[in-house]
Amino acid sequence: MIELKSLGSADPRRTPSVPRSIRLAAGDLPAAGTYDPDHLLKRYEIEALRGSPAARGLWKQCFKENHREEARVAVDFVRYLHDKYFLSSRRADTCLVFLRHGAAPLEELARTTPSESASGRTIGIVLQSHMFREFAEQPKIIKMLHEAGILHFNKVVLVDTGFRGSVGKKVIDLLRDQRLLKFTEEEYGIQIPGRDWELGIELLCLREKGTEDADYGLEGYNFVVGRPEDQIFEDAAWLIDEGLTEIGKAEPWPLDRVLITEALVEIARALASAVG
Repeated sequence: MIELKSLGSADPRRTPSVPRSIRLAAGDLPAAGTYDPDHLLKRYEIEALRGSPAARGLWKQCFKENHREEARVAVDFVRYLHDKYFLSSRRADTCLVFLRHGAAPLEELARTTPSESASGRTIGIVLQSHMFREFAEQPKIIKMLHEAGILHFNKVVLVDTGFRGSVGKKVIDLLRDQRLLKFTEEEYGIQIPGRDWELGIELLCLREKGTEDADYGLEGYNFVVGRPEDQIFEDAAWLIDEGLTEIGKAEPWPLDRVLITEALVEIARALASAVG
């Protein structure tokens, strides 16, 4: 059995309880109502989940029971993005760029919203802080954005979970560097369309507003809805970005985040059906 420790030490302000170990084997599922969802979610037999649809279904059921509020915040955030940028009354030259790996579950949520106006305008790309450290890597980032079709839009909105928009700000700084753009064109023999993009950042949770945020067009959904101090937004951002376990240290796309994404999509579809 693989022992997985509870995540929570990354932020000293978060003090989740350390759960007891629970063995979850493919043929040994607890009966409904006899388990503690929080404990079951945070420690489980990983191989049993891989090989058992029943175990995966139970894990997602536990997630929905124990993290209903965080899931609803995530779904509402993606709906807000869709309504703001993809309704027919909005410009068709806008794209949403979800910064992977953290915002990948939000990207999948966005793709569940059927909309002709959103077609081809939801893009996911792997961009992380360490990629910006060396100058030699910066033209490669510009080239990657170009090849993904992002620079063909007039308005580019970078979407992330939280908390200060540092990666999005780094991207915007590169796109405002005219000498870097020219160097990238010459280095790779490409033609970058336009140089006057309208750039912005949307975060699920913004911890605090800074004096420079307006220069980056940065918005935090918790501020948009008038709940800047509500802990549920930070909890939702942590949950989506990090998952519930430490598996991410060993796997590029840990299983618990796969299941979290699947559960979020199921919740979004259920809510859409209820409205419809």
